[in-house]
Parts: sequence; C-alpha cells; structure tokens
Amino acid sequence: MVNENIKEIVFKDRETRLNISRVPKKTREEFTKFAEEEFEGDYGMLLKELWEKYKDYSMIQQTFDVKLNYIIQLLENEKSTASQERKPEKNIIKFLDGRKVEKGVKK
Repeated sequence: MVNENIKEIVFKDRETRLNISRVPKKTREEFTKFAEEEFEGDYGMLLKELWEKYKDYSMIQQTFDVKLNYIIQLLENEKSTASQERKPEKNIIKFLDGRKVEKGVKK
C-alpha cells in the first residue's frame, strides 16, 4: 500500500515536470528574470502564458495572410479587368509627305 502511494506520487510529479535542455544562456536568464518579476517565479505559468500567446499570434498571422492574399487577388483582378477594358491604342506614324503607317502597314 505504501509502495503504491509512493509510485503514485512519483508518477504525478513526473506529469508536472518538464526539463528543457539546450537553452541559450541569455534566453534562460531573461526567461527566469521575467518569471520572477511577472509570475512570482512560477515557470509553469509563464510557459502556459507564452504558449497561449503563441497560439493567438499564430491564429492572427494566419488570418492576416488570408486577408492579404484576398487583397492581392482583388488588386490583380482589378488590374486585369482594367487592361481588358482599355481600348488598344493605334500606332499611327505620319510622315512629312503625308503618308501614314499604322501598325507597320503603309497607307
């Protein structure tokens, strides 16, 4: 019975633990300082807050990308519509002797 309780405590402790390796020194120092100042040293809550902000940021970024693509598509459609509606200009060259050349054909 006692042995099972100890195993349960150890298992619960492992569920809430997180070891992170290969953290740059400056990043670790900034993270711990921020945790001390804003979260009373609670690294878990700081990690949770950062994760929530990251998910919000990702959603905003995806929404922004979709809206930006929509705007680009509208501008491209407007540009192609404007070029189709525009009448082609006639290239007429008038010589001093009165001859005219239109689109490379003498008249």
